[in-house]
Amino acid sequence: MKTAVFTIGSRNYFAHVKTLMASLAETNPEWDRFAAIADSIQFLEADGFTLLAPEDIDLPHLHQMAFRYSIMEFNTAIKPFVFKTLLTKLGYDRVIYLDPDIYVYDRMNELEEAFEKGNSIILTPHMTGINSDDKKPTDVDILLSGTYNLGFLGLAKSEETFEFLKWWSKKLEKLCFIAHASGIFVDQKWVDLVPGFFDNVYILRHEGYNTAYWNLAHRKPEKREGKFYYNGKPLIFFHFSGINITNLYNVSKHQDRFTIDDLGLTRELYESYASTVLHNGHAMYKMMPYAFGTFDNGDIVSDHYRVIYREHSRIQQMCGENPFEKFEIFATIDYIEKNALSAQCGVNVDGLQKRLMKFKNYFNIMNKWIKLSDASASIENYLTEHNYTKIAIYGMGELGERLYETLKDSKQITLMYGIDKTKKVSVDNFTVYNLNDKLPEVDAIIVSATFDFNAIKKSLSEKVNYPIISLEEVIMRCGDI
Repeated sequence: MKTAVFTIGSRNYFAHVKTLMASLAETNPEWDRFAAIADSIQFLEADGFTLLAPEDIDLPHLHQMAFRYSIMEFNTAIKPFVFKTLLTKLGYDRVIYLDPDIYVYDRMNELEEAFEKGNSIILTPHMTGINSDDKKPTDVDILLSGTYNLGFLGLAKSEETFEFLKWWSKKLEKLCFIAHASGIFVDQKWVDLVPGFFDNVYILRHEGYNTAYWNLAHRKPEKREGKFYYNGKPLIFFHFSGINITNLYNVSKHQDRFTIDDLGLTRELYESYASTVLHNGHAMYKMMPYAFGTFDNGDIVSDHYRVIYREHSRIQQMCGENPFEKFEIFATIDYIEKNALSAQCGVNVDGLQKRLMKFKNYFNIMNKWIKLSDASASIENYLTEHNYTKIAIYGMGELGERLYETLKDSKQITLMYGIDKTKKVSVDNFTVYNLNDKLPEVDAIIVSATFDFNAIKKSLSEKVNYPIISLEEVIMRCGDI
C-alpha cells in the first residue's frame, strides 16, 4: 500500500514542520512526506519531504478562502482538500495527517493494523479518561472544541472516504471558523458527526497516540531503556499544542492544569522538543510575514475585514474572485464606520456600492492629479485648447476646492464663481452660488462631484446653455504623465 503523511503550516511555523518531518523520517521512513504550506513557499526549503504550495492543492476559489479565514482557520480549512489531492491526484492508498507541533517517537504499528482491518477513517479522542478537577480544559471545553483531536487523522482510499471528504470539504470551504456559540470550531467540531455517518470509522484509543496537555492528567508517564510509556503503552507521538517554544512554564496557552514543574518525566519531552524547534530556525521563520495577511497594496487585512467579508454576500460579490485586490471596498467600509453612517450594524450594505464607486472615482482622480508634473499648467492647457477660459466650479467640496487652489492664480483661466447646492458662501472673494440662484454666463462649468455627474449635468442643463464638463474628464485627459 502506498502511504503518504502530511502536515499543514504557514511560514511562521516552518521550524515545527521541519521538526515533525525529521521525526517521521526516523520512525516511519517508508511513508512519503509532504508539507502543505498555507502561505507563500518563498524562502522555504524542504529536506527529505515535498512542499505543496496552495496552487498545488485542489482548492476552490483560493483567494476567497484565504481572505475569509484567519491564519489558523485557513490552515485547518484546507485539510480535506490536501487529503483529496494526495488520494486522487497523487494516487496514494492511505494518507495520514499530523499537526506540525507533533513529534513522532515510534512506528505507528497500531495505525497500520487498523487500516489492515478495513477501516477507512481513523480518529483519536482528546480524552481516554476522566479529569477529576475543574482546571482547563474542562469537559465543557472539550465538548465545545470537539470530541476528536484533528491534529491526527488517518484515511484509507475508499468510496466511504471520498464521501466523507466531499461532505467535509464542502463545510470547510465557508464554515471553518471559531464560533463556539454557533457550534463550530474550525475543521474539528464537524468530525463529531463522522462516527454516526459512516460505518468504517475506528477510534484509536491507544494511550501513546496524541498524548498532550488535555489528557496528561490521566496518562501516567514512565521511562524504560530510554523510551517513554504512558499508562504502560509506548509513546508513539506527542502533541505539543499551544507550546511557547521560548518559555515553557505554562506548558500550553490553552490550559491551566499544569506548569512545566508539574510534569515530572514529561518535562524532558518538552525541553528536548523546544530545543530541536529552536535549532531548526524558529527565530527566523516566526518573523516571516503571512502572504495572505495583506491586500495587494500592502495594507493589513484585519480580522474585522475577514468577518465582514464572510458575513455579507453582497460584499463577496463586489470583491469578485480575489478580494485581496479590493482594498478600496474595505477602505470604504472603514470610512462608513468611522463616520457613523450606519448606526445599527456598522456597515450599510445597501449603500456600500454607491459609496464605493464614489470613493474609487475620487481615488482615481487624485491619483492622476498627483502624478501630473505641473497640475496647473496641464489643466490650463486642456481648458484653453477647448476655449474654456471663463470657468465656474460645481461642487465646492474637497475636489472643488483643490481645483480652485490650482487655478486661482492662473493668467489664462479666470475662475468666475462656484456652485454648491448646500451652501452659499465666498472663499477668498470667490463667490459661491446656490443651485437655485441665477448663474452668470461662463465658457464652461466643471463638475467636481464626478460620481453624480450625469444627474448634475441634467439638472444644470435646465438652467444654462453652455458646456458642462466633468472634472474627471479634465484630469484624465491631461496627458503629461
